[in-house]
Amino acid sequence: MLVLKKKKKLHFIFFLFIVAFNNNDQASQELFKEAGYMLGAHLRAISNNIEKKLYEQGKLRVVAVGSVFRSWKFLKPGMEIFV
Repeated sequence: MLVLKKKKKLHFIFFLFIVAFNNNDQASQELFKEAGYMLGAHLRAISNNIEKKLYEQGKLRVVAVGSVFRSWKFLKPGMEIFV
């Protein structure tokens, strides 16, 4: 049952991506922007636990993986609020 729910979520996200990308749909793009905002908020929340030296030396890199990042162009505007 859990696998089925996850699969449905993935199909929904993929559908939003297709609509946003192909049709320049503003509502879908706003959903992705909100998702990017939430991802940025989570990164900001854990940033206090990262060594300050990495920030100062410019050596901090964040690696984001997963198929949702195929939609980076739509996630980025929301995430940039935290940069």
